[in-house]
Amino acid sequence: MRFRSIAGFLAVVIIATLTGCGAQPVSASRFLMDTVCTITLYNGTQEDLEAAFDYCETLAARLSRTDADSEISKLNRDGHGTLSAEVAEALNYALDIAAKTDGRFDPTIEPASSLWDFKSSALPDPADIEAALSRIDYRQITRNGTEVDLGGARLDLGAVAKGYISGKVAELLLSRGVRSGILNFGGNVVVLGDKPGGEAYTIGIRKPFEETGIAAQVAVRDCAVVTAGIYERYIEQDGHIYHHILDPKTGYGVENDLASATILCRDPAMADALSTACILLGREKALEFLKDFEDAQAILIARDGSLFTTPDLVSQAGVWQTIQP
Repeated sequence: MRFRSIAGFLAVVIIATLTGCGAQPVSASRFLMDTVCTITLYNGTQEDLEAAFDYCETLAARLSRTDADSEISKLNRDGHGTLSAEVAEALNYALDIAAKTDGRFDPTIEPASSLWDFKSSALPDPADIEAALSRIDYRQITRNGTEVDLGGARLDLGAVAKGYISGKVAELLLSRGVRSGILNFGGNVVVLGDKPGGEAYTIGIRKPFEETGIAAQVAVRDCAVVTAGIYERYIEQDGHIYHHILDPKTGYGVENDLASATILCRDPAMADALSTACILLGREKALEFLKDFEDAQAILIARDGSLFTTPDLVSQAGVWQTIQP
């Protein structure tokens, strides 16, 4: 039996960012949202960097499922309440994708997700998982602006939180005049503008279950690149992978042909939600589903290592190429 946690293992990696540009960036990393978050600014200041991390910490504290003082935890305890504008907006993203996937993606997965501890090697009691399933249904939630009633459900916004937060932090930086930089929140990458010198940023997508191998790379400007993968957090027992992208119908890691889904989109929160939705749907249904999102492109990696992309990836999202073994 073994387990793996997301901490220190990134699904995407920034390749040769500073090559030939001669820039003097300001950069810092902090451990937030159970991962290493790094912000690098090429035309920003130390004050911009501090403001960005302060805002990141504020939003992370509000959206946390495990922090007892967070808005999500309080809402889960009380069953109803008034959310901040940001948390309400993040919830709206999640509920929108839930509706569009007919519940395959469901932010009320908390009764099941709270049973799993991917930092240990213990599996939940199957009876507890079975009991949790009856409490998972996004349709129980009612909203009136920022007023929310869970109707007996419980929220886990982990599938949108990092993407949403990275997008809001990017908006803050843009409002402060930053036009070139990178936010890497544990594999949720947002790039601002171009690299110094006018080149696109090159982002590598890791091979599933490998520490250093790169399966593909994309060149992007003003774009989010977000990967969800079944190898990010998992417990392996008797040759079976119990991963963290839980199927709302079973309470266990979803079983299909996909190992990872990378979404390229200008909206980081949408990219985050779509990457998880694609894993839950499987390759064929995911490619069909993405036809409804004109601004989103995808690279899907199957469990056997095969790569699949949306048809317009090159024309809309920039250059991409497969890295041969």
